[in-house]
Amino acid sequence: MHELLAPILWAVDRDSVKPQAAGHNMNKENSEDLMLKLLDPQFVEHDSFTLFLSAMQTARIYYEHGETRSANGQMDVIPIVERCHYLHKEALTIIDHELAEHLEAVDVLPQIFLT
Repeated sequence: MHELLAPILWAVDRDSVKPQAAGHNMNKENSEDLMLKLLDPQFVEHDSFTLFLSAMQTARIYYEHGETRSANGQMDVIPIVERCHYLHKEALTIIDHELAEHLEAVDVLPQIFLT
C-alpha cells in the first residue's frame, strides 16, 4: 500500500507552508490564516495518514485477500496483483503492444506502473 501512501505524503509535504516570520498575526481569522493553519508542516504526517485512510476505503478491496487456497494448492493472489497482471498482459497488449513489450523487456512489474 506504500504506492498509495507515498504520493499522498509527497503532495501534502510539498503543499505545506511554514508560518511566516514574526510580525504575522496568526490570531486574526482571515482566509490566509486559515490556509496557513491547514497547511502547517507539523501536521504533514497526520494529514497524509488521514487522506490515506480515506483512499483505502475505496482501494481496500484490491488489497484484501483471504487465506484460501486455489485448486492447485497455492495461496490465492492478492486482487491488485491479479488486476495489474490482467491489465498488463491482456489490456495493454491490445492497446499498445510496443509499450507492453518494452515494460516486460525492462522487467518492470505491473504493480509498479499500474497502481
